[in-house]
Amino acid sequence: MTSPAPSASPAAASLWLRRYRPDETAAVRLFCFPHGGGSASAHVALARELAPWVEALAVQYPGRQDRRGEPFLTTVDATVDALLPVLREAADRPYAFFGHSLGATLAYESARRLSAAGHPPAHLFVSGRRSPSLPRRDLAYLRDDEALIAEVAKMQGCDPRLLKDSELLEMVLPALRNDA
Repeated sequence: MTSPAPSASPAAASLWLRRYRPDETAAVRLFCFPHGGGSASAHVALARELAPWVEALAVQYPGRQDRRGEPFLTTVDATVDALLPVLREAADRPYAFFGHSLGATLAYESARRLSAAGHPPAHLFVSGRRSPSLPRRDLAYLRDDEALIAEVAKMQGCDPRLLKDSELLEMVLPALRNDA
C-alpha cells in the first residue's frame, strides 16, 4: 500500500512519491531516485528494511507503472524542475537522497538546487554513475533494440528471462531510451 507524503500537496505528492512503509514519526526521510528505465517500486524492499526511524519515499517518474499514460520528461532539468516543489514540501524534517544510475544524477541535481536555496539534504548517497564532471562515453541508448537489450543483459541487473519477454520489452525499452 502506498500513500502520499503527508506535507506534500496531495495531487503532486501522489503523482511523484510512493510511501511503502508510511511513518509519521520517522526522524529522517530518505528520497529514493530509481535507475534509468526504473520506477519507484525498485525501492520497495529497501523501504521495508530501513531502520524504523527512516521513512523512504520513492520517486515515481512520469511514463512508469501507474504514470505510464503520461509523457516522459526528456531532460534532467525538466524532471528536476517538476519534482523540486514536491521535494521541498515533503522535506519537512531532516532528509537525505539516494539515487542509482539515472537516479544518482537526478538526486545530485536536486540536492544541488535545494542546497543553493538554503535547504540542503543531510546526506546524498549515489551509486552506479560517473562523476558529473566526467564526460559521458555511454551511447548504448542509440543502438538498435537488440544491441540495447544485450547491453542491459551485460549489466546483470535483472533476470535474463525478462529480456526475452517481448510484451515487457515493449513497455520498458521506451523508458530506457528516454532515460539514457
